[in-house]
Amino acid sequence: MRRSPSLVFACLAALIVTMIAAPVPRAAAVAPPVPVSFSILHTNDFHGNLQLSGSNPGAARVAQKVADVRTAIGAENVLLLDGGDMMQGSLLSNLQKGLPTIDYYRTLGYDAATFGNHEFDWGQTVLGDRILQAEAPAAGDETPVQMIAANITKKDAGGACTWEPFNASVTPYEVFTVGTAPNTVSVGVIGVGSVETPYITIAEATAGLCFRDPAESILRYYDAMKAASDVIVVLSHNGFTDGGYGYGFTVYGDQTLAQKLNDAGKPANLIVGGHSHTNIAAPAVVGNTTVVQAYYAGRQVGRADVTVSTTGAVSIAWSKIVVGTSDPEYPPVKAVVESYATEPAYLALINQPVGYAQVDLGRNYNGDGMMGAFVNDAVYGALNSDAVATNDVDMVLNNAGGIRTDWCDKPDPGNPGSYLWSSDAVDCATEGPWAHDPMLLTYGHMFQILPFGNATAVGTMT
Repeated sequence: MRRSPSLVFACLAALIVTMIAAPVPRAAAVAPPVPVSFSILHTNDFHGNLQLSGSNPGAARVAQKVADVRTAIGAENVLLLDGGDMMQGSLLSNLQKGLPTIDYYRTLGYDAATFGNHEFDWGQTVLGDRILQAEAPAAGDETPVQMIAANITKKDAGGACTWEPFNASVTPYEVFTVGTAPNTVSVGVIGVGSVETPYITIAEATAGLCFRDPAESILRYYDAMKAASDVIVVLSHNGFTDGGYGYGFTVYGDQTLAQKLNDAGKPANLIVGGHSHTNIAAPAVVGNTTVVQAYYAGRQVGRADVTVSTTGAVSIAWSKIVVGTSDPEYPPVKAVVESYATEPAYLALINQPVGYAQVDLGRNYNGDGMMGAFVNDAVYGALNSDAVATNDVDMVLNNAGGIRTDWCDKPDPGNPGSYLWSSDAVDCATEGPWAHDPMLLTYGHMFQILPFGNATAVGTMT
């Protein structure tokens, strides 16, 4: 997909402050002489699910769905976008801090992505490395991925929020050209990250940064972007509906964001969301804005078929493409994933034995569950059995949301008497439990269960 020439200048953003605050003005968009139709494909909350795992189909199957659409209507008529939380959440991605996932995004040819809260989990230095990896000049068949965020900015020396993007390689928005020449249109894409990020990520990961109001941030750039665009798209990682995690304020979701922009007389045509992992049955239409989201972990690809008329009017028809666990795989992406998954040092690490359990361990985020008991018992036992008396504890409390998979063995239908590891809640809670021999827990399994690297704190309670 062709980006506007201003991308060349974006590389100088660290040196020219005015270019950081506002991208170079572009020629005004002009309604096309004939109707122009194209498709926007979108994902969100992929969470590094590169391989088939339970109901998560893996990157190669997601990629094949994208490739099918490109083949059907022409790659020049497709934009591929992502709503954030790309990297964090799987063993293969986490052990290399997202590098394999960004390799996948480049291989498939994402045009742009915004930042989810989990992009900051490994700190700003690692995230900076991933941004540079995403935006590096094309190598072979790879395509640079433009990282965009209008509302994640730096603080000044006094701690006040500026409008300077938090990373010199990040732009508030970009304008893309789509369509078959000479009948093309311009699509302005602007990103807004999760305003809850500083509250749900370790403090040092967001030190010196501001996560500004999404609507305010979009309106700051709207006029310049609109002047150069036939279609306005927002990538948002703030949830489909109002809510948040309960840190003393309500986070307004994408439908409220759409209303705010409409009320300001500056609507987006499309808001592509993330964060809430919402499996929508149909898009929400708020004023002149279509609001969508595509579930999570690559289980769906959203498709917005857009038509720009000769008057400049924009119409959108949205549908979901469900990605099945037995669907065909796209060979180039499959090869990339397998190159990481079969690396000898990686295999040696993940196959290290840790222990055994003879019962299925299922999660329960709303009450008692075997997995929660298993994890807390392990922490309790480790603290109370070492030689450090000050570590002895009476109870262990844990964040249920940090436990990310179930663990059970289900019968292998192809090999009677044998069992298969499963991390799928449907297998463990609905089909199980099964009677079986002790299950081997490896380092790799443990990392899938507890991927976030949380630390244990010991304290005193009255």
